[in-house]
Amino acid sequence: MRVVDNNFNQAALTGVSKSTQGFLVFTTQDSYDAVLAIIKDFSEEQLNGWEDALAFTSAYTAYADPTAFNVNPQDNKNQNFEDPLLSRILDVNGLVQIEGFVFKTAYDNHYVLEMNQSHLATHYNNFKAGTFDATVMNKFDGSYDDELDLFAELRNGLVGNTPTAGTTTPFSTKKIKDKSSDEILTDQAGTQWKAECKAVYQNLPFYCRLFGEMKYTKKGGSIWWAAKTDIKLFSATSTCEYTPNRRSKVVKSVSDYRNDNKLNYNAYSGSRKLNTFILSLDFNYYSVQPGWRIVHTGINK
Repeated sequence: MRVVDNNFNQAALTGVSKSTQGFLVFTTQDSYDAVLAIIKDFSEEQLNGWEDALAFTSAYTAYADPTAFNVNPQDNKNQNFEDPLLSRILDVNGLVQIEGFVFKTAYDNHYVLEMNQSHLATHYNNFKAGTFDATVMNKFDGSYDDELDLFAELRNGLVGNTPTAGTTTPFSTKKIKDKSSDEILTDQAGTQWKAECKAVYQNLPFYCRLFGEMKYTKKGGSIWWAAKTDIKLFSATSTCEYTPNRRSKVVKSVSDYRNDNKLNYNAYSGSRKLNTFILSLDFNYYSVQPGWRIVHTGINK
């Protein structure tokens, strides 16, 4: 049963609405960034409530229950993207609009299409299907120059951009997973437990995110199951600093605590790529053997 929590920051509804075709429309790049900055900290239930308030069905919701929403899971071309928040802003076809620019995302196929909203009436079906037309669209892969301000280029009328012929460059993903976090613990009853942590930076032409995550699991038979424990991040040793493209440096102390099987730290979500970033996280969890254990993960560029 889908649980909905409507107790969320209502500012997340400002500057965003649903188009007649069913995808989200953010009025400006700044409103898009502002909404992402809020919803990145929402719980699953609050994200459900946010979708309902917009009368919007995201790719996340539809592909979580393909029978109910009459979709084919094989049509989801963003299954390998590390960050599930992206699928919350995309519709089932991988579409989202920011200002007058509509994006079609197929991360698994290493491309993003862009088309001006003025062409939707005549080219929507081909665009939705991922059929590239250089007369009205742009096509981006991971080779697009990170130093360029994409939205400035689009406002100046960029059209017909396409990756170098014969090449397909995956979008960049920087990830580190500290092997010590895979240490397997065995309690007196013979049950095995482990914690896994990672830090990830991913970027698409219109979507960038820097985050860390830890999961705590136990083994039953051959399957690892989610298991709750006390999980902490310590601000004294965990830090994050980053500089979004053409923006001032942001430095944050990191601190979080919960009794759960998972802890996510969402450092940055937005449309502006990061020129520099350093993320170092010390996860501290209460093991079953017993006592606190610290596992470290970090990522820098």
